[in-house]
Parts: sequence; structure tokens; C-alpha cells
Amino acid sequence: MELTPENRKRFDALVARYPEKRSALIPTLTLVQDQVGWLSTEALECVAKLLDLTVAQVHDTASFYTMFRFKPQGKTAIEFCVTLSCALGGSEELMAKTCSKLGIEPGSSTADGKFMVRGVECLAACGGAPAVQVNGEWLEQATEKDIDRVLAGEKVYRKFDWPKSPGTPILFKNVWTKDSHKLETYKASGGYQTLEKNLRQKPEDIVEQVKKSGLRGRGGAGFPT
Repeated sequence: MELTPENRKRFDALVARYPEKRSALIPTLTLVQDQVGWLSTEALECVAKLLDLTVAQVHDTASFYTMFRFKPQGKTAIEFCVTLSCALGGSEELMAKTCSKLGIEPGSSTADGKFMVRGVECLAACGGAPAVQVNGEWLEQATEKDIDRVLAGEKVYRKFDWPKSPGTPILFKNVWTKDSHKLETYKASGGYQTLEKNLRQKPEDIVEQVKKSGLRGRGGAGFPT
């Protein structure tokens, strides 16, 4: 296969950003997949030729990431995050219900080619668990009703709705505050106050406070912070 003239221009502009051509492998795979819909043997050969790599090198990288596909998929791709936060939020059950309604198994597409359902790794939306991607667009705090609307052909996009959610958010309570990216806004909401307080404490006291908190890292071993 060959890139379309338009995508060839995109590739030339893309590869110019990197000191080595091979560094553009992942965005080039994305470009080719967007053109074809999936990564066939011919598509992998095309990428290898463009970047002066072997097909094995291209396949090794592409097979590591769940966003790359090695077989045709349904027109609407529904991807459920199945890592920790979303799994605890019910993503696996929601995926199972979706597959049941479509009569397919996770990782497959419907016979008419309309839908594909699969589980994927972290979508970087833990605060909106369970997180789902519909054709690459986020659907946070997804519900069965949301998925029903997607299956009906609607485009659904809903941010995590703090006022209607149980509990009081801590880490993400200012995420959608106007100008939240500015330091002045951060300071106005209490930013740096804890830092200032801790700088006035003895290091030993801070270490003891962290120990008492019981915090653990989220790596698989869960080492104490």
C-alpha cells in the first residue's frame, strides 16, 4: 500500500520533527491506521519502508499498544478501560452487558460491522471511572444508559459530574474551574498553603506524618510511600 497524497504530506511534516526517522514510529502507525482502518501486513510493510525499519521492528512496537488493531473492526469502536480505578467502578460489568446486547464477545465486532467492543488499558481518566472511549473520544463516568444511547447511534460525551457524584472530590475539585491553569487561580483556591506549612516543619515530622497516613504506591508491589 501507499499513503494518500494528503497523508504523505502529513508524514513528511511529522518525520521532520524528529532527529531520527524511527522516532516517528508511533505517530506514523497512527497515520496509516487512520487511513486503512487497521494494520494489515501491507500497512506494516508500508510503515517499515517509510521509516527504514524491518516489519518485525514495526510489529513489535504496534503489538505492545492496545490502540493499534491487526484486524478490521466495527465502524463504532467502544473501548472500556479495565485497569484498577475503572474496574472497581464497574467497567468490566458494563462491557459484559454491552457485549450481551450486541451478541458478541469482548475483542470482536458485530456481523454487520457496526460495532466493536474491547477492553483496553488505562485511558488516563481515573477521576471519571468507569471511562470509555467511543471512536477515540472520552465518555467518563459511563453508565448503561450512556452505552444504550451510543448503540442507538447517538454521540455521547459527558464529563464527570461532581455535584451529582457521591462524596467530596479532593484531587480534582478544581479541574473545571475557570482559568484553572493559572497560578493566580491556584493560589486563590488555597494552592501552596500546605507547602508553606510543611516548609516550616521539621523533616522528621513530615516523614512521620507520611508513615502514619498508610499511603502506598500504585505499582504492583504497593510499597509504602
